[in-house]
Amino acid sequence: MDIKHYKPSHLENAVSNFLVENNILYPNDLRKENFLTIFDIELYFYCASYAYKNDNYYAIILNEKHDEKQKNFEFYHELGHLWMHSGNQLKTMKTFRHKYQEIDAEKFAMYMAIPIHMFHYIDFSQSNVVEILSDQFFIPQNKVIARLDQIKFNLEQRLMQPV
Repeated sequence: MDIKHYKPSHLENAVSNFLVENNILYPNDLRKENFLTIFDIELYFYCASYAYKNDNYYAIILNEKHDEKQKNFEFYHELGHLWMHSGNQLKTMKTFRHKYQEIDAEKFAMYMAIPIHMFHYIDFSQSNVVEILSDQFFIPQNKVIARLDQIKFNLEQRLMQPV
């Protein structure tokens, strides 16, 4: 995969720029503790994952039954809700707005989990790149595959555009 033709989205650039501005430069920097401090968020564990925002109080609740890699990705997803969405998320359930916000938060989580400014740490040609990235970025393999698919799709779209 030749990554030099990759064109990030506005959200992807915003996420990457934010991380760089906050010295989140290496995969090991992508720890929940760093984001809890940066955003002044409290973290709890319960039987479901969701985000809570009330005035200047922010909390992320993660499903205690999930493995650590899944919790990590869910943390990014819920952080996306806090960063991008307003209002009571519990009241928007089962609406079009809720579905849109879930898609939005999932994109945010993918961009946060493997940000573009860390692409140069990745050897995309390795046969076991999924396993390596899962361990390096500490997210589930299915989320790595989704991110790699998104990157490939982006590159294919660039190659199909007229010059």
